[in-house]
Amino acid sequence: MRHVGGALSVTLLAALLTGMPLAHAATPKWTPKQAPGPGKGYHLNAVDCWSPGNCVAVGYQSSNGITSSFIDKDSNGKWSYVHLTAEADLTSVSCPAAGACVAVGTIDADTSSSEGLIEVQSGSHWTAIEATGPEGRYSSYTGSLTGVDCAAVGSCVAVGQAQSNAEVNTGFLLTLKPGSTRTKPVSWVAKRAPEKPGDGPFENAGLAGVSCISAGNCRAVGFAHDDSNYTDFIPLIDEEKNYVWAYGGSPTPSGTDIGQLTSVSCIVGSTVCMAAGNYNVNQLPVIVTINTKTDGSQAAGEGLASPFTSGELLATSCARDKQCQAVGVAYANSGPQYGWDGLIVSEKYGAGKPSGTAAAAKSPSDANTVQHNETLVATSCASGGFCVSVGSYLDNSGPSMQDQASVIDTRIYTDSGSIARETDIKAPEPANDTAADDQNLLGGVICNNRTHCAAVGSYSNDTDNSRGVIDTLGKTSPSKAPIVTKVSPSNGKTAGGETVTITGSNFSGASAVKFGAKAASHLHVISSTKLTVKAPSHSAARVNIRVTTGRGTSAVTKNDRYTYSRHG
Repeated sequence: MRHVGGALSVTLLAALLTGMPLAHAATPKWTPKQAPGPGKGYHLNAVDCWSPGNCVAVGYQSSNGITSSFIDKDSNGKWSYVHLTAEADLTSVSCPAAGACVAVGTIDADTSSSEGLIEVQSGSHWTAIEATGPEGRYSSYTGSLTGVDCAAVGSCVAVGQAQSNAEVNTGFLLTLKPGSTRTKPVSWVAKRAPEKPGDGPFENAGLAGVSCISAGNCRAVGFAHDDSNYTDFIPLIDEEKNYVWAYGGSPTPSGTDIGQLTSVSCIVGSTVCMAAGNYNVNQLPVIVTINTKTDGSQAAGEGLASPFTSGELLATSCARDKQCQAVGVAYANSGPQYGWDGLIVSEKYGAGKPSGTAAAAKSPSDANTVQHNETLVATSCASGGFCVSVGSYLDNSGPSMQDQASVIDTRIYTDSGSIARETDIKAPEPANDTAADDQNLLGGVICNNRTHCAAVGSYSNDTDNSRGVIDTLGKTSPSKAPIVTKVSPSNGKTAGGETVTITGSNFSGASAVKFGAKAASHLHVISSTKLTVKAPSHSAARVNIRVTTGRGTSAVTKNDRYTYSRHG
């Protein structure tokens, strides 16, 4: 699950790709903070947390005509600025464990010579990697990266768009595959996104989002060109199995083949992913359910109530309990409510027929009475039917009575997927923003559970200087060192390679697992109480398995023993 986004239209998507128990409790309390930074003119686009209060937020700073990449780091609730030198706009980040985050973005995003950028964290150090072009005529390329998901340490996929010297655009995949050890992964491998077999001459495609069920098992979505009419786009799904990518389909509702997908979220431990976007010439919201077991997909158009006549979904999120949510915007093209409003579609999988519902989001109490102009651009769902979405709207403040402010929408769902409660509030502002001019924008959010979320964006303080903003739900308690209570199986061959499940506590953000003195590979943190690894080779012996997180290494106990033998 990761922090996700999309685009407002085909035009804006193309621009982005080439170049943005609480049911009865009181309204959740959010605490605002000016994001740490060296000066002014900065904005945070996305955030991910490997455990509550341990996060990384990414964005950009604009100064003297130069856009520089920007990162803030949260350690047990204390945020600090990380200095970077790359001249880029970072748009997405994924953190599978402490000290192992990966962020992506675009160098020179506003020029025709833009390039994708990857920032890789190793402990406290960040390394900038310029994205290489995919095979063939795209080996020398310009392009951009818009999304990333890391299913485990050393196993990531980044997506975007590449352009060849012939000015032909294609979807772009960069895959990082674990090597023989955690500290020696193979390099990033670039590949052109597979498209529909027999695709004709009108090449113009791009990928906007990616989500992984497990290491080497991911789905990426975007758009490709319709060869029967080169002015139209069709949806594009690409599927990865065991690190091999293939075309996964172009589903649309019956009666049209036009559309695009802007975001996807896969349910960890399941075989379902939910993608979202728009379809038809007039742009209507669409949800696509992807079955990763059968490789099938089914598109469902979402109807809109009056006065809305068109709309699109920009971001998706699915929790482990199979509650999913997609958010975006619905447009009213005429009448007294001319403008737009936030749009939410919910799906509950695994409880019979999906309970999909599309409805305009509630608006804050101070929303402009004529035009809300609310847009939801990011969402995050945690188990327990808890989903938070963020964006912006027009309020009644300022001299024009139409100033832009940030919105936080919280929904609580029942076990069957129906809405139990919804609140829509104006995001709180830092102490140095007291003037009624607002101009606040939230663009990213992540919820680890029902009591901890982080939302990021920017705001204008009283001197009209743009600064990053961080809104936090809940308080963070210092995390504890991990504890191992069980390993299964508890024995294996000296050659290694056995998948071992480790049970215990405080595993969130685990960065390393050792069998004696040897590091395991393919670390996958399933939850704070369970993870899996592949056992390294070892001479015949009984060793202790120890888990390391940012808060320490598990102590040796009789419960963490693993026995190597020549015969297993």
